[in-house]
Amino acid sequence: MLLIIRYLKDGGRAAIVLPDGSLTGDGVKQRIREEFLSKCNVHTIVRLPNSVFQPYASVATNLFFFTKGEPTREIWYWQHNLPQGYKAYSKTRPIRKEKFESLKN
Repeated sequence: MLLIIRYLKDGGRAAIVLPDGSLTGDGVKQRIREEFLSKCNVHTIVRLPNSVFQPYASVATNLFFFTKGEPTREIWYWQHNLPQGYKAYSKTRPIRKEKFESLKN
């Protein structure tokens, strides 16, 4: 995370996938979070369900969208829920790009 912040130029935009809880807590996580929020404008966080990266990982993940060069002022949160009739995403029923259409509006 710190390398991304360091090597991204001012005005540069990026998105990163992080496991749930990566930036919460005290100590090192707190210092990373403080630097991230002070050096980057984290404008959007998208929470994804646990099964998005199965079979490789079953933890909930978040997509962070940010621009380097100004501090975070306001964050827009969006939670992606599983579609009706789905218990989980899988190799045969993966998440599709169309599922994010409501996010664009």
